Amino acid sequence: MGNGAPAIFLDFDGVLCDSVDECFASSWLALAPEARSIPIATRRLFGSYRPYIRRGADYLLLQYCIEGGVEIRRQEDFDREIERAGPERMEELDRRFYAARRALASRDPASWLSLNRPYPRLLPALKRAAASPLARILSTKRAAFIREIVSSWGIDWPLDRIHDSGSGVKGELIGSLLDAGSAETAVFVDDQIDHLDRLRDPRIRGYLALWGYVKPEWLERPGLRAIDQEGLVAMLGGSP
Repeated sequence: MGNGAPAIFLDFDGVLCDSVDECFASSWLALAPEARSIPIATRRLFGSYRPYIRRGADYLLLQYCIEGGVEIRRQEDFDREIERAGPERMEELDRRFYAARRALASRDPASWLSLNRPYPRLLPALKRAAASPLARILSTKRAAFIREIVSSWGIDWPLDRIHDSGSGVKGELIGSLLDAGSAETAVFVDDQIDHLDRLRDPRIRGYLALWGYVKPEWLERPGLRAIDQEGLVAMLGGSP
């Protein structure tokens, strides 16, 4: 990653971290704080619907969809539920989800961290990338949580290169960082096809992470650029 190289923006959940168990635990606690057991069918549906999630509030909304028997077959189905909820309700769900996550992390930090599993093949490359100003993490997850998780993996990733897009458009945030002089071009690796579909800036080349929370039908998209773990290791300057 030398002079003239693109900046590399890496999504976190589903690209660097297998976090579906933590996201389920946090959203289930927010939904049912007094519950003593978890229905197996609920956990199974949560995993099936996980590819449609973009941010924290979505996980809790998904729990309500499952509880209410709302069937989700495509992104449009879930987005319809977001629209029905409305901005104020989604902000409330976001606050509740993050409060539950903070409670889990504070109550038993070691157990909480264990629910955020790295993809082992990527760890050596991530340790190298942490030293490069061109490598950045871009996620809807709060930056402080990401920093804590990657530190538990033995990676010292600077907080100023972890970007929280919140409910904003990731491609627009990348574009603003390019405008600020971080690099002339960028590559962006995400496992949520909608984030890639929203890319409008010709300076940004998007890749779908094949190991993430990906629906098989996404791979049939004409012109789709996809990358496997070996390809990402090579992109980060390691041997594939």
